[in-house]
Amino acid sequence: GWWCICAVTACWGRALAALNSWVPASAFAYAPRYGGVCRRVRRGLTICSRIHDAPHPRDVTVGNVYLTHQKFSDVSPAQRRHEAKHSDQWAVAGAAGPQGQILFAASYLGHWVSGWLTSRVTGKDPECYVIHEQLAGLSDGGYTKC
Repeated sequence: GWWCICAVTACWGRALAALNSWVPASAFAYAPRYGGVCRRVRRGLTICSRIHDAPHPRDVTVGNVYLTHQKFSDVSPAQRRHEAKHSDQWAVAGAAGPQGQILFAASYLGHWVSGWLTSRVTGKDPECYVIHEQLAGLSDGGYTKC
């Protein structure tokens, strides 16, 4: 029944926090430095909104923390779903320990660079070619030029 779904969701939220535990510390330190305000939402995802003048040019999920330039109220339910799936990806990689998360980040970056090069020819969003984005849902992530 519904209680089983709630129990599984609650357990995954705790597991997510544990598997991603070493990553958010850096994100929590990073966000306020650039004006960010952090708020925890469902399933262990934390949204740090209103990040300004940061060295990263795009929104990014690191562990279970979503760093965004948007106001908290402007992050759509679809975008939250998308970022929660990235958080799940970080947690699965984290099951192998910190080295798994480092490899995950390197894999994402490698796919993104390859996608960026391909997008110069096709005119599509670079993220269209990133397997991690595809698995998180391109349309939920706002990637419309795929």
